[in-house]
Amino acid sequence: MKINKNSLQARINNLSKEMNVHANVLLVSFFFDAFISRLAKSTYANKFVFKGGFYLATLLGVKNRYTADIDFLLRRETMDENRLRKIFTDIIAIDADDSISFEMKPLRSEPTT
Repeated sequence: MKINKNSLQARINNLSKEMNVHANVLLVSFFFDAFISRLAKSTYANKFVFKGGFYLATLLGVKNRYTADIDFLLRRETMDENRLRKIFTDIIAIDADDSISFEMKPLRSEPTT
């Protein structure tokens, strides 16, 4: 479902009042869902095991358990920075036909001494 920014904000605000949940909580949840939708369509879907607050929020509902991040275990993969960047770049490149785009930001450079 494609949605524009103003329509999304209006829907989030209405749902926020209806559910008595802060609008930012619902907005974060919306974008988590958009990422998970892409992950589910990816070749990496079976490598992610969700845990922590995100997992609890999926079980209990965002009204009962809010989280600001997604915790997961990545199975059968090398914990190499380049490999991880490739995995996430591949996932966010998937078109979910929802008008949402994600981008990878460069890593912060280490301070020089």
